[in-house]
Amino acid sequence: SNSTVTNYIIDIPPIDEQISRIKQLHEAFESQPLTPGTKTYIISNTWLDNVQAHASGAKLSNAEPVGPVDNADIVHEILTDQNGQPFARLKHEVVGGLVAYFPEEAWNLVVQWYGLKAGQVPIVRQAVDTSMDPQVPNVQFELHPVVFKIHRLWAVSSPLPIPQIMKAKSPPAPIFIMSRNDKFQDFLKSIKQRAGIEPPQLVRVWTIPIFSDEKTAAAAPVGGASPPLSRASTPAPEAKAAEDWTKLLVEA
Repeated sequence: SNSTVTNYIIDIPPIDEQISRIKQLHEAFESQPLTPGTKTYIISNTWLDNVQAHASGAKLSNAEPVGPVDNADIVHEILTDQNGQPFARLKHEVVGGLVAYFPEEAWNLVVQWYGLKAGQVPIVRQAVDTSMDPQVPNVQFELHPVVFKIHRLWAVSSPLPIPQIMKAKSPPAPIFIMSRNDKFQDFLKSIKQRAGIEPPQLVRVWTIPIFSDEKTAAAAPVGGASPPLSRASTPAPEAKAAEDWTKLLVEA
């Protein structure tokens, strides 16, 4: 039997035309009023500056060859989020001036022409309103959504049972990436489900500071605990060593 192999040739325009097309899409995107939820793709200015250095009017003779889109200088790590999707967490020092915000159409063109460096994933972010005053919105792209690692405290003496299969499997602590656009009650519902806690079960949410020098620290309750505590003097769980925080279940 005969087999047919089809080669798809991507027509890559000259560099000046590439820059012109992307600039046009980028400027149209930037000129539109930003609304919460608007999606953008992040590209490091380091990679973009090198592309621009190849333009016919550029004076830079030492430009590096243009390779695949490379965001390595702005990415801290790649995590797996609550939906099983890869999430590129940016270095904490990354601010707006170090990156460019691309609309999806421009991103797709750039990746079609150059590809994305192996091991990297698209950096997708959304716009949020950071204003505390609803009358004066301040909508901007959220470079650093909050990253939560979720744990369920348990004790042998607790009247609340832990499913034996969960104990046996000892799953890793799930990661939740949350935006300012997300509602706390939706977040609480999702983490209870992931931790195997029945929806009607009342819980208290704690934040556990884990320091890089691995010193222990007391836990502090997160605002918006559910429900209000009947005893304000409820002791905080003792902090654990850093290695105790890799699993979902943490023994109190």
